[in-house]
Amino acid sequence: MRASSALALLLLVGCSEGPLIQEDSSLILNSPVSMVLIPGTSLAVVANANVTLDQKNGSLVAVDLLTQKTLPETRVESRSIAGFMTADSVSSRIYVPDRGNDALLVYDYAVPGINGTAISLTPVAVPTPAETYVANGIETDKAPMAVRLAAGTTPGNLLLVTNNTSGSVSIIDPLSLLPIDFDSDDGELKGLPLISSVNFRNKNQKPGRGANRLVPSLDSRLLFVTSTLTNNIYVLDTRDQKVEAMMDLSGIVRSAGTRAMVIAADDLAYIVHRGAQAVIVLDVSGIQDNGIDMELVDAKLVDIIPTGRDPEGIALSSTGNTLFVSNQTDNSVLMIDRATRKPIREIFLSEVSPGDLVPDPDRKVIYVLNFISNSISILDDTTGDLLGTIAGQ
Repeated sequence: MRASSALALLLLVGCSEGPLIQEDSSLILNSPVSMVLIPGTSLAVVANANVTLDQKNGSLVAVDLLTQKTLPETRVESRSIAGFMTADSVSSRIYVPDRGNDALLVYDYAVPGINGTAISLTPVAVPTPAETYVANGIETDKAPMAVRLAAGTTPGNLLLVTNNTSGSVSIIDPLSLLPIDFDSDDGELKGLPLISSVNFRNKNQKPGRGANRLVPSLDSRLLFVTSTLTNNIYVLDTRDQKVEAMMDLSGIVRSAGTRAMVIAADDLAYIVHRGAQAVIVLDVSGIQDNGIDMELVDAKLVDIIPTGRDPEGIALSSTGNTLFVSNQTDNSVLMIDRATRKPIREIFLSEVSPGDLVPDPDRKVIYVLNFISNSISILDDTTGDLLGTIAGQ
């Protein structure tokens, strides 16, 4: 069973004959979903979703990238099913989407940490928490998936959060830690609805449902929003917080479901498409702020590169010449040459269900978060050789 199916099953089943939640566990990495590098240090922070319910809560935990060890003393538990987080080195904060509580969790970090730890993570109380027991959770719309900090917008810096079930993007002021209401027509939702000129009349049906990753353009002016449920990729203008455009991929592939995405220096976008079991290559150089909102733009297809089964994550090498794509069901990572758009190596892992890929250009490695094996594989981003594994114990 693929990881996404396992997650859905666990959320739907709820209680069963025996207790699913155990009091303690030795797992330090427990269904790792995302990881952020802490700039200027050899540290990273991993968000654990804990969908196996081996622990009462999800958690954040630091990793020493030099020693390739987890730092159990830094672990902070949270009642979260974590999404794709981000770190702001200017304010020394980490933001974590919490799919279980419809919230964005806020933590301050300090390096070195308190009590002799390498880093400490401290929950930040917000003015109006989403839940009383999650004091550091800013309310979002339903099922937040990913967060990104947009700098230099008209109102200043803003946090943008995709909401998978609501088909919207929550927009939050990082200074006041309050969400801004972009949907006055809906008393329950505040996020910016993902709609376009071809589906705005169906706004109540939430055409943007499945909103997943947030991927910046080369100048960071635009953000591309992938979807786990549709073939639509929305483009947001961060300056004025509006939907700039929408690309419809249904003319390229019938089945739906996009995952991770990267944009290379030549404005070629590489989109992991779960339905097609492939990477779709598009030229997005013509997508710019032209003063027309919500327009439907042509997806300029360059190529379709077959992958393994159930592709999920994607990352560029430090040179920008090679793509790495994780195949969850094959337990492998595929290397693709950008010049020829051909696979050059498939790295089969002993770990199970590789998911998100995190590039580290300074160290010239790719970190592979293994969702089921509760571990992190480290690959050389030139050769693809396995350099080590960070264990979850």
